[in-house]
Amino acid sequence: FSVGGDRFPPTALASMLAKYLRERLMESWNAFWQLHLPGIKPTAGYPLDARRFRREIEPLARELQLPLELWWRCK
Repeated sequence: FSVGGDRFPPTALASMLAKYLRERLMESWNAFWQLHLPGIKPTAGYPLDARRFRREIEPLARELQLPLELWWRCK
């Protein structure tokens, strides 16, 4: 890690690509759950809202037999 590292073009490009990919993956994530739970409010995945989203999808995730470790980041 380097403070201000994004001033280097390869690092800046990698950062932009990572942010773009995260946004596309979050769109897919939300689309999957909205297919199963119409009307669920999408999440951007950041901590406060992620907890709300987890509470809303957890019963269905159990019903779909999706283990928590598969879809929830455990540090």
